Amino acid sequence: HPGRPTVASSCPDCLAWGVYDQSRGVCLACRVYRKRHPDRGACRICRHTAALWEGACRLCRRQAALAERNRGGKERMDLEGDNRHGQQLYFGDMDRRVRLTEPIEARRSRRKGRPAPRDRFRALRPASHKQLVLFQSPRSLRTGQQRGFPPPLDTELAAALDAHATEYAQRHGWSKHLTWAVRRALRILLGTQDTPGAAIKATAVAQVPAVNLPARHLRALLAETGFLDDDRPRTLELWFTAETEHLPPAMADELRIWFTAIHRGSNTPPRSRPLGEPSVRHYLRNVLPMVRRWAASNDSLRAITRADILDTLPAGVWRRRDAITAVRSLFRTLKRHRAVFHNPTTRIPHEPTTILPQPVDTDAIRQALEDDDPVRATLAAMVAFHALTVTD
Repeated sequence: HPGRPTVASSCPDCLAWGVYDQSRGVCLACRVYRKRHPDRGACRICRHTAALWEGACRLCRRQAALAERNRGGKERMDLEGDNRHGQQLYFGDMDRRVRLTEPIEARRSRRKGRPAPRDRFRALRPASHKQLVLFQSPRSLRTGQQRGFPPPLDTELAAALDAHATEYAQRHGWSKHLTWAVRRALRILLGTQDTPGAAIKATAVAQVPAVNLPARHLRALLAETGFLDDDRPRTLELWFTAETEHLPPAMADELRIWFTAIHRGSNTPPRSRPLGEPSVRHYLRNVLPMVRRWAASNDSLRAITRADILDTLPAGVWRRRDAITAVRSLFRTLKRHRAVFHNPTTRIPHEPTTILPQPVDTDAIRQALEDDDPVRATLAAMVAFHALTVTD
């Protein structure tokens, strides 16, 4: 709360925190409650001294009202039963402030029992075309701040987005200064677009803090309206590029085809759905070590044979299974995109082979069980007789 010299405290009646001395130390709701019910005394439920209505304070009545709403209004308010296990505290006057941030039309419709009016700005769509530029030159918003920014070319779209920004600010309780700053940043970016009416790039939004304007709030506004083109490089893509930059160019391009298919999917034939980021990372961690060994003697994945895959599979049953799954996904995707001629993983068994228990030296077990160290003898008995697993 800028400009408030006093320290916040709790309301003496409902114990709500965030009340200042300028409001006489009592929240607005309790001041109205005191005016309507001037009788004060000990509450018959919580024994707290406050303004009473039929022997109950406002905090007990609010707790009972909260419990009634949670039950869906199916049961009547029970002051004693709803306050038996404790009470929910609140911030002072926050319920009224949240309601005041709603648009006036929505509040009036809610009072009359009608549904809220539909958002009239949802019909806005960014332009589908793209205006190419002759030269890619860096832009400095500081220079524009000194010499002036050009006005938006699409004035109708600028007016509609500005109205939506005002309504968005009212819905989220923005201050006047924040609303003005977001509207100004929106107007600046609309005036510096290469393609009027197109979606605004996230990299362009990241430049507005250079002229002391908020980027995070503007990004959230553009994302809701559908006018945000998130062209920021993703961390996974940067990591993939760094891991494949030392591979042969042909092999790196083929890996890029597979990575794009599993990471972003494809809406054109051959179509595919994207995988989750943890799954993509797991596939890459299994495939990249094998590809690096192949790159020592091959320039392309087209030359990889079944023998090459079997020679580079890791040791261990479960590591081998995960590697086979990842490599099979790699060559199946490349075969569908016609980047390789054949799939060398077709005849490689996927299921791990069963490992038979091997005989152990009984003399060593007997010696461990009869050891003078009780810790060693106890551990040997737990392993031998209770069959603890490796994790245990």
